[in-house]
Amino acid sequence: MTPAQFSDLVWRTLSAPRDMAEWLLSLRLSEAVLWPAFALVVVLDTLFFQLLVMQAPDQVLLVPALASPVLYLALSALWLSGMILLVTGIGRMFGGTAQAQDVAVLVIWLMGLDALVSGLQAALVAVAPGLVQVVAMIATFAGIWLSVVFISVAHRFTGPFVAMFVLLLSVLGAGLVLGLALGFLGVSNYGMLQDV
Repeated sequence: MTPAQFSDLVWRTLSAPRDMAEWLLSLRLSEAVLWPAFALVVVLDTLFFQLLVMQAPDQVLLVPALASPVLYLALSALWLSGMILLVTGIGRMFGGTAQAQDVAVLVIWLMGLDALVSGLQAALVAVAPGLVQVVAMIATFAGIWLSVVFISVAHRFTGPFVAMFVLLLSVLGAGLVLGLALGFLGVSNYGMLQDV
């Protein structure tokens, strides 16, 4: 895939997310493709986030322990797998029809775009640091909107409201899992690793 083709896919995601979601699902990607894609986006997410942390730690680190690349990588993988399972399971509880592989394709693509946003932010720190938070805010709202559309397409919901509820419950569930994982690893309420 050339940079121009990739840019076109990103633009299609933003301009016609429903069509893009349908196209991604139509690829019927196998597990042999999804697992490497899963690993790739987790590594890219970790790499770009760590670059951002190195340049502007005060702007991005709510939990100082996440400055550890190994910890961040593990939590990123946990978050991604948790979202795939939760969006699939909760969506089916509300009448959705998506399989885990369907959801995986869409969630992996969205997380890949999120990783690129972190890379963009890392680049902006050097030339326009004031834009870092602006990009983060825009990306957050765009990510929510795209997630709702993608969930709606994957589960064949007729409207956005059920998809919004599924997304909310999935994020809360994944956040709870991450919180438990941080507690198990000995990260305090202040985000610092405790002596054990």
